[in-house]
Amino acid sequence: MADHPILSVDVSGDESSTWFAMVRADLYGELAGQHRIDRLGGGVVDRAHLMSAVRSAAARRKPYEAIVISSHGSPGIVHDAHDGVLLSEDDSLADLTALFKDRVVYLCCCRSMLGALPDRLLEAGACAVIGFEGEPSWDSDPGRRIWADFDREILLSIVERRGMSALLEARSSFLARIEATFPAADETFQADLANMQAVLQTMVIRGREQT
Repeated sequence: MADHPILSVDVSGDESSTWFAMVRADLYGELAGQHRIDRLGGGVVDRAHLMSAVRSAAARRKPYEAIVISSHGSPGIVHDAHDGVLLSEDDSLADLTALFKDRVVYLCCCRSMLGALPDRLLEAGACAVIGFEGEPSWDSDPGRRIWADFDREILLSIVERRGMSALLEARSSFLARIEATFPAADETFQADLANMQAVLQTMVIRGREQT
C-alpha cells in the first residue's frame, strides 16, 4: 500500500451531499489496498473532529498528504455539519498551518474560494489548493453524474500524485466533454452543463507540484 495517506471529509447530510459521499465511497473501495484513505463523515464533523484527525495521524508519524472536503460553503468559508464554520479565511494562520501545511487541499464546496481563502491556504503552506468560486449544482440525474465523474478525476489526480498538470488537464478535458455533450442533452441537462462550464472556468487550481 502506498504510504501517502489522504483524509476525506464529507460533512453535510442532505440528500445531494449524501449521494456524493456514496459515490466517493465506491471510488475509495476500488483503491483499497493501494492507498490509505481515512474518512470523516456524517452529521458530527466539526472543527474539533478535523483537528483531532490531523493531529492523530501526525502522532502516528503518518501525516496526511492531502485533505479533501465536500460540504456546503459560502464566500471564504467551509461549513461544518451544523452549518457552523469548519474553516475560513478568518482563521488564524497557526490553525490553517496546522491543518494544511505541505498538503494538497481540495474543497468541493460552493463559493468557498471566493475571497481570500485560497491565498490564506497557500500562505499557510498548502502545496496545492483546489476549489470553486461558483456553485457546483444540478437539477438532472445526468448533471449530478457528470459532476461525480469530475470529482472522481480530481480525487484520482490527488491520490495518485499526478501533479498540477493533471489537475489542469482534468478541467480542460471536462470543459471539452461539456461542449461535446451539450447538443444532444435535454433542456434541464443543458442548463446543468452550462452551469458546470461556468463553474469550471472560474475554479481555483493553484500551487506547486507535489514532491
